[in-house]
Amino acid sequence: MSNDFPDVHHKLCKKAAHLTAAFYYLNLKNDENNLILQTTIQAYEKEMDNIIKIANDMLDKHIKDNPQYKQVKEISAAYQQFKQGIEQERKEAMQEFKDYKKAVEEKEKQRDEDIGVLIQGYEEEIDNIKEKLKALESLFGSQVDGKDLER
Repeated sequence: MSNDFPDVHHKLCKKAAHLTAAFYYLNLKNDENNLILQTTIQAYEKEMDNIIKIANDMLDKHIKDNPQYKQVKEISAAYQQFKQGIEQERKEAMQEFKDYKKAVEEKEKQRDEDIGVLIQGYEEEIDNIKEKLKALESLFGSQVDGKDLER
């Protein structure tokens, strides 16, 4: 078949070589454009950082030159001190409450134990009285039975 169209094979090879060269050239241009784009981005970011730094410096200078800045700073310091005092008082109050709660729980526990001891004592006393009552009943019953027999 290549004998039928000897010129076609040569043209196809030439076209493939031309396309390969075009792809190579386009890839080089793409890499070059990416590099230029990255360099531009970095330059803009650096310029933006410089502008922000200059603006912050100007703002700080303006704030420090302003006489109200000192008042605001003093008020802020007083507020922080007040806030810390309140927080400390809150912590102390919470600790006092926990201690009070613990003391009340211990008192209740002691009271329950004391009541338990009293109840146990009363139960023992009731058992003793029941035994004495049974003894009296049997004594009374034997005396009654003895009197009934005598009658």
